[in-house]
Amino acid sequence: MQLQTHSLVRPGKRRLFSAQGFDATTTVQIAREAGVTEPLIYYHFSGKDDLSTRLIENIFAQYFARIDELEQNPGSAFEQIRRLIELQFDVIDEMADEVHLIAGACPARLNDPDGICVRGIREFQKRHKAYLSRYLAEGIAAGELCPAAGGSDR
Repeated sequence: MQLQTHSLVRPGKRRLFSAQGFDATTTVQIAREAGVTEPLIYYHFSGKDDLSTRLIENIFAQYFARIDELEQNPGSAFEQIRRLIELQFDVIDEMADEVHLIAGACPARLNDPDGICVRGIREFQKRHKAYLSRYLAEGIAAGELCPAAGGSDR
């Protein structure tokens, strides 16, 4: 039996992590919610930290896939920027447990510059900057968007 991270993070399991926090949730509870034995978790993950890292990676991957989907839908520059803003609200609504889990788990992990939280935040910033830069430039070039008078040159 191959135990996948996604099988441990189905809605019921995410609520457990969200309600108690990942650190307060035991591997026994995780195993029970996943319908497996605790030794099976340790067979597939080196420990709770490894599981936590894989879980956070999975959540960031889901989010980044949704950003990639935005590029597949044609639209004006304004429409593309609007979709990115709407995505933020959709994610908060549709992935509330995941957002809560990352908000609870990541602050303690920000001291590790190579850790999943720092990498995820950097990727978040990189993707948003590239997306917004692209569509702002396209919108300005097409005359659809106007730069603010006296705005900064960031």
